[in-house]
Amino acid sequence: MFWLLVNLLARSAVVLGLGGLLCRFLKSGRASQRHSLLLASLALLLMWPVLAMCLPEVNWDVWPKQATEGTVTVQQMVVGRGGERSKDGFVLSPPLVWLMVAIGSMAPLLVAHIRLRLLLRDASRSRNDRLAEEVEDLSAELELKRPPTIFVNAERIMPMTFGLWRASIVLPCDWETWTEGRRRIVLLHELAHIARRDLAAQHFARLIAACWWFQPLGWATLRMLRRESERACDERVIACGVRATQYAEELTAIAQEFAGNRSVAYAGISMARADSLERRVRLILQMPNRKAGSFTLASLFCFLAVATVAVSAVTLQPQPV
Repeated sequence: MFWLLVNLLARSAVVLGLGGLLCRFLKSGRASQRHSLLLASLALLLMWPVLAMCLPEVNWDVWPKQATEGTVTVQQMVVGRGGERSKDGFVLSPPLVWLMVAIGSMAPLLVAHIRLRLLLRDASRSRNDRLAEEVEDLSAELELKRPPTIFVNAERIMPMTFGLWRASIVLPCDWETWTEGRRRIVLLHELAHIARRDLAAQHFARLIAACWWFQPLGWATLRMLRRESERACDERVIACGVRATQYAEELTAIAQEFAGNRSVAYAGISMARADSLERRVRLILQMPNRKAGSFTLASLFCFLAVATVAVSAVTLQPQPV
């Protein structure tokens, strides 16, 4: 069992490590491509059992087998007719341990959804025609087929996107006092999250990290994925014609005026977080004004490299000579 765990840790670390390394190679590229590369690396871990069943196993002799002498102690366990183990010993099934920890790893997500519902219990659907028309126009600009529902919360909370099956946007109670520029920036950013399906991608990535809870690089990749999703949305806002300086100013002001609720961070996507704001603003000011395009040859090479390494990691089985 110990050898199996070490084997899985080492081979999955190669896949995730390569994905993170290639993201640095694409540092000057689009954040959306880095986000897709990280998500693909995690998805390959989810496909690991399927690949292991479909692909042939290739033994790889890596170290010499050493014959050792020793004593073997046999411990007997008495099992009664009813199938119950005796009090002399108890064996905890490894699959049961894995399942318990995996479920426990998903518990914060469930708690976050409950807290989000409590936070938005006083939110009501917006009836403002001007806001609805603006959301419809911006949704068309971002090629969204259906504009999301806009909710207004009774309290001053950070603007955020929520709703896994039907995405919605919640605005604070004083949104009507905003300038037209701030309102457009906030709506563009949140609509970009919806257009990219970032909330579904983050839930999917967290599920994979929970299944591979014993792999620290899985949780590190999840954090990188969230960071790149924000940068990808920043790119979309800039591509829609918003000046980088104006966007950075409004983002900083919103982060200072509204306290982000970290207890619901897993269930929704807030617009800004103070702890990562400085680096994000610096990248926004350096961001070129360009449209989101198709994959470049460099990003295609990175995807193929990660896929090839993942297949090799599944098929190659290290064996003693």
